[in-house]
Amino acid sequence: MTAGAVQRLRSLGKTVPEDFSIICFDDSSMVNEESLSITSVSSNPIEMGQAAADVLLKRLDNLLGERRLVIFSPRLTIRSSVLHLSAAGQKQ
Repeated sequence: MTAGAVQRLRSLGKTVPEDFSIICFDDSSMVNEESLSITSVSSNPIEMGQAAADVLLKRLDNLLGERRLVIFSPRLTIRSSVLHLSAAGQKQ
């Protein structure tokens, strides 16, 4: 979706990041293409899946047992789709 949004903005004569800063929640190979280079926030899907399976199996053993909170730290990968605030101030 993000790649499509960038392509549409470009077709309208807009530029990323000068006119629109773009950040997505995915770190697929598509967002890292040189023509897109989109800043992304991501988590490890394998780690998340393993934790979900672990919680499920423990809950099946004890349906009324204690609930668990699992927190994942996201990773920010900075690329060139976001204008730095100091650059935006110079532009005015």
